[in-house]
Amino acid sequence: MLEFLQHVLSGQNQFASGGLLLMIVGAIGAYLRAIPSRIWFWFVNQTTLSITVKDEDAAFAWVKQWFAEQKFLKRIRRVDLDTTVRNENLALIPAPGRHWFWYRSRPFRVDF
Repeated sequence: MLEFLQHVLSGQNQFASGGLLLMIVGAIGAYLRAIPSRIWFWFVNQTTLSITVKDEDAAFAWVKQWFAEQKFLKRIRRVDLDTTVRNENLALIPAPGRHWFWYRSRPFRVDF
């Protein structure tokens, strides 16, 4: 296999050597392009805590109530209406999706 690669890259077949070189450069470029996102995901995973609250759990209602009472909710642009939080009174809760906010000088990310 190694001898075949040396033969192809030696320049005797310009089409094969050019194609192989283009494939190698493309693979290196694709790998290098993914490095910043890998570093970001590693950083987020190392510095955040993930909690999953299932909607059938009683804690889900507590979390919705806590969100409804927070000031940062006024800055969230995608919200859902919920009447189960405050006994039929209108409540705004974050809509499905990813929301970032600061609480007690710490960043939080919530995925609904």
